[in-house]
Amino acid sequence: MLAVFALLVAACWKPSVDPIYSVTKIPNVVYGQGEVNGGGTFADLLLDLYIPDVEGQDRYPLVVTIHGGGFNGGSKAKTAFVANQFAQRGYIVAAINYRLSGSDPIPSSRVQPIYDAAGGAAAPAQTRAFVAAIDDTLTALDFLHARDDVEEWQTVLWGSSAGAITSLNVGYALDDFDIERPPVAAVISNSGRFVAAFGPAANYIEEDSHIIEPGYLYAEPPVFMTHTIGDPVIDFQGAQDIADRATAVGLDHVLFSVEGTTHGLPNGLFQTQYSPGVNVFQAQVNWLDSFLVGVAETAG
Repeated sequence: MLAVFALLVAACWKPSVDPIYSVTKIPNVVYGQGEVNGGGTFADLLLDLYIPDVEGQDRYPLVVTIHGGGFNGGSKAKTAFVANQFAQRGYIVAAINYRLSGSDPIPSSRVQPIYDAAGGAAAPAQTRAFVAAIDDTLTALDFLHARDDVEEWQTVLWGSSAGAITSLNVGYALDDFDIERPPVAAVISNSGRFVAAFGPAANYIEEDSHIIEPGYLYAEPPVFMTHTIGDPVIDFQGAQDIADRATAVGLDHVLFSVEGTTHGLPNGLFQTQYSPGVNVFQAQVNWLDSFLVGVAETAG
């Protein structure tokens, strides 16, 4: 297990639950490189950075938004609206691109155990792109955590579909492959699940991941999930399995579901009501506000 993280109320600045700040967007920041074209060629990895203007504040909680597209398509533009909404509330946000199947990616040695488990070089391009997405997210976190304006212990991974799968694997699965995970304080998964071929949720969410007393939690991050019950692309049972495991070990979690047969909430995060007067995206913001005050590393 990683070190215990303490929620120190006075340690870090707390974002707003309302969109009250102006935002500066810095597009197409190079955060690293990834190997493509079956090997031997490297491509720049890009992100868009959204920085809130908060008077007197120079360090911010971080949200990394990871787009969907089946590891075959999509781009950081798909999460631009969500990224801007988080930034307007006082988070620094990075909307990332990652290598897709069409680039014929080769994951780096950092994620070799996952790559091997997925079939290595013999795996289909989409599978290699899944591993590359984990690899690239870790590269993005290294880049972002090195910034002076990022509070690394307040890192949130927000993903949709393939991005949700990536967020879940970065948030929970790395230690099961003996890969060091950067700090992650929370995961928000929209239409995601663990990869079935790697085993059940119990393999990833540890027994001692629960909150042990108010203000303290182990390194397994709390998770907020949304999922349509009849999702034809990523089955709802995958999300339910995570919720069941989280319940069993006492991990803070939310599973919001609606009836339907769409991949993603039929009316989206901003038009679906979570509770009277509160849409699902705002519920995610409010959920973060309930515990993400300030996360700092302690001995443990």
